Amino acid sequence: MGPRRWRGVTLISLMVGLVVGLLVLSATLQAYMMISEGARDTLRQARLDQELRAALDVMRLDIRRAGYWSQLALDGPDDPDPLDNPFQRRYGQINNDLCVDTDSGDCAAPLCTASYDSGECRVWVQTGSCLTYGYDSDGDGRIGLRACAASAGESECPRPSGAPFEAANQEPYAWRAWYPPDTASPSQAVEMEMQGFRWRQGGIDMRVGRRNAADLSFGCNSGSWERLTSPDIRITTLRFSVTTRIVNDQTDQAPDAPCESGDRCRWVRSVGIEISGQLAGETASRRQFITHVAVRNDRLVQTP
Repeated sequence: MGPRRWRGVTLISLMVGLVVGLLVLSATLQAYMMISEGARDTLRQARLDQELRAALDVMRLDIRRAGYWSQLALDGPDDPDPLDNPFQRRYGQINNDLCVDTDSGDCAAPLCTASYDSGECRVWVQTGSCLTYGYDSDGDGRIGLRACAASAGESECPRPSGAPFEAANQEPYAWRAWYPPDTASPSQAVEMEMQGFRWRQGGIDMRVGRRNAADLSFGCNSGSWERLTSPDIRITTLRFSVTTRIVNDQTDQAPDAPCESGDRCRWVRSVGIEISGQLAGETASRRQFITHVAVRNDRLVQTP
């Protein structure tokens, strides 16, 4: 009977098995890391998209109200004339109308894109990174949010002094409330109904009021603003394009007829909003969205 032979795993086959196992484990770990990083990037990209869309929706829904005026709230025997809409006019240094890059009442220069046969402009566009406007948010027909009681007299709730609250030129700035306040001890401060959005330092700001009682201006560089976007989202572009189209409002004229002296014409406005942003420090994550807003409240103008 010959010698017994032992069968088993040799050292070489063991080493080969270990190497193959390590290769399989390494490939599995790499696949897991790729899937994990891909999922993280997808979530971060989804958050960027969500934040840009949310900011776009806030701006779109608010801008469409620009120029709204509740005429029914005003006292008087005669119906207010839409020509006197205080939310679509300029008073001294304050421009309450829809305005791009306003500062001290001056808006961005318009670019004419269509003209009448006479050469007079009928469609123009203004672009910039800041948009200001006003609307009657409390529905009282006056510009300003107050905190005085409706029954308070001028001695109990004195009119603020200085522009734009001066009585000259019948400026329509409210100085007392027409409704009871919600708080037990209301202040007598007057807050202006002046809204706006702007691009500043990689973010989007929303105008929330005046800096203080002495702040009587209205523009892109005045007032109190709050950041609308998160600090880890960098906004690279915010561009507003306000398109104004003149429509003849006379019953005996065609809508596209030139506005002659004495004619009432409408300024039909739309606002294009372009926004792009990226995750902070990640240029490759840049996304862009564009939308257009039809302003509901046309401006009525009488041709001089």
